[in-house]
Amino acid sequence: MESEAENAADSGTLSSNLQTPEESEDSSILELFSDLITDEHPAFASLPATIEHSSSAQQLIRDLWLDMMNFVPFTRRRRRIEQYSTIGDVVNLIRQSKRVMVLTGAGVSVSCGIPDFRSKGGLYEMLHNKFPEVTDPQTIFDIKYFRYNPKPFFVFAKEIYPDLFTPSLTHRFIKILELQGKLLRNYTQNIDSLENAAGIERVVYCHGSFTTASCTVCKFKVGIEKIKPDILEGQVPTCPQCGTQAKKSIMKPDVVFFGEDLPSAFHSNLSKDQFEVDLLLVIGSSLKVGPVNAIPGMLRSDVPQVLINREPLPHYTFDVELLGNCDDIFNELALRLGEPFCAICKNHNLLRELDLNGIVESCSRIEKESVEVACGNVGGCSAPTIVPTTSGLSVGDEVNKSAGQGAHGAHVTLEKLKYRNDSTVRRIPDDGYLYLPPNRYVFPGADLKSVC
Repeated sequence: MESEAENAADSGTLSSNLQTPEESEDSSILELFSDLITDEHPAFASLPATIEHSSSAQQLIRDLWLDMMNFVPFTRRRRRIEQYSTIGDVVNLIRQSKRVMVLTGAGVSVSCGIPDFRSKGGLYEMLHNKFPEVTDPQTIFDIKYFRYNPKPFFVFAKEIYPDLFTPSLTHRFIKILELQGKLLRNYTQNIDSLENAAGIERVVYCHGSFTTASCTVCKFKVGIEKIKPDILEGQVPTCPQCGTQAKKSIMKPDVVFFGEDLPSAFHSNLSKDQFEVDLLLVIGSSLKVGPVNAIPGMLRSDVPQVLINREPLPHYTFDVELLGNCDDIFNELALRLGEPFCAICKNHNLLRELDLNGIVESCSRIEKESVEVACGNVGGCSAPTIVPTTSGLSVGDEVNKSAGQGAHGAHVTLEKLKYRNDSTVRRIPDDGYLYLPPNRYVFPGADLKSVC
């Protein structure tokens, strides 16, 4: 009885200390979650925005729960398929695969000339100068702020209007995949609608697009060309169907804002595609925004995954990583694939594999570190197997897997490429690339500070 009384007392004390979200201090809870957040893992990348745009602790808990559900696939880290490790393997995979899933981010549109959002002199700085209350880039994509003041968004829309830009070489490569009957689906995080301009039909605009616009009140939908004059003149387009309510009825491009649901096409297609895909290409995306960043973890373990991006993504495991400018990499892949892919190439010469020694000698500012190199023929090795002592890259059993040359354990010491001030990309010639075994390639444009 005494123990029951103690338990009851403890239970009573505990229950008295527990508070519902309504009874808690919203600001304290928001601050607590802010203190706990780290962006070192993709599962946490969207949480700052979740916290900022949650109006109460109750809504915050609900939103965080939805975020957690999006990141379930990250509980198990994918195991790399070791039989795929070279650019030759990527070419063969593209040739042989019949249901290629392509996941694209902003990197595929960089070469199109779309203004950068966050850099100095970029769109955000311009918007902040015109609208001082826009203190965070995400503000213009907040549906509550849009209803309060839609003007900043339409200033932004004018700068990235689809007609102002043409698709990149990477977009055209994806279109050829579709024409060849190989494209299962292109899931794009971009809202620039350049997939539409490239003629890609099997596309899912995960975050919406500028292809259509809908009334915020009556949901009347039109093609984006109907509101093009207003956008290009810097005006806020209103709904022609709402009559006297027109001032509140705004024709909003069908872009997903914070506080809005993803298009139903995302969920309906992905629920089928995740079981049909036989190759995943992740192109130009940092995979920081959920639920799109959960896609790689949803696929079968036997589906090869290839990353084509300026920088590696440490919290994901890809079978092959091709790091650099997307267009340069796809130009190389197109040349190796031959017709009809090579028809889109801007450069018709294959890139050369660079000798690491030559790259090291060309560096004017490097930090010297000891690097072991296992090489089958020290004197004539053009593609040494590099084992940086601090990079965590594992040693391959082959120097050049495509050539089938085995490593025999000879060792030399080289200088590791690690720049203090200059971007390493300047040291990679435009006509070459580096191979870092077991599965990483470095092309011009790569952010090598995160590679070496």
